[in-house]
Amino acid sequence: MSSSRWLTIALLVSVAINVLVLGFVIGRGMPFGDHGGMHRPGGDRLDPTAGFFRMLHNWPENRRESFRPILREHMQGMRNHFREIPPLHRELQDALKAEPFDPAALEIALQKLRENLQVSQEKTHDSLVELAKTMPLEERQRLGKEMRQPPRGFNRRRPPDREHAD
Repeated sequence: MSSSRWLTIALLVSVAINVLVLGFVIGRGMPFGDHGGMHRPGGDRLDPTAGFFRMLHNWPENRRESFRPILREHMQGMRNHFREIPPLHRELQDALKAEPFDPAALEIALQKLRENLQVSQEKTHDSLVELAKTMPLEERQRLGKEMRQPPRGFNRRRPPDREHAD
C-alpha cells in the first residue's frame, strides 16, 4: 500500500476516535438526568427540590417510615397536577405542529404548562417545609447535601448502598 493510503487510513481512524471521545465527553456532561431535573455545571440543579422525595429512598427504613404520612399527603395533593400534565404536553405539541402556525396558541399552551408546574412546585416546597420540620439538624444537612447531587442514574454510577438502622 502506498504511504498516502496509510495516511488516509490513519487520519480516518484518528477522526473516528476523536468523534467517539467527544461524544463520550458530551454525553457525560449533558444537563439532563434520567429522572428529569436540569443541572447546571458543578452539579447544582436549577430546582434542587425537584424529586426530593426520591432522595429519601436511601435513608434508614425507620426514618422513611416516619416520613410516609407527609409523603402520602403530598402525593394525594399532586395527583390532579400529574393528570393534567399529559394533556398539557399534547396541547403544546399540537401548537408546535399546527399549520398554519399560531404563535398565540403556543403562548397559551406554554402558559398553561407553566402555571401547572408552578403550582406543583409550590406544593412540593410546602411539603418539603413540613418534612424538614420533623428532621433534626443532621438530617436537614444530609438532605441539603443530597439536593446538590445529580439524581440517581444521572451519572450512571452505582447508587450508594442503602443505610440500615441498627
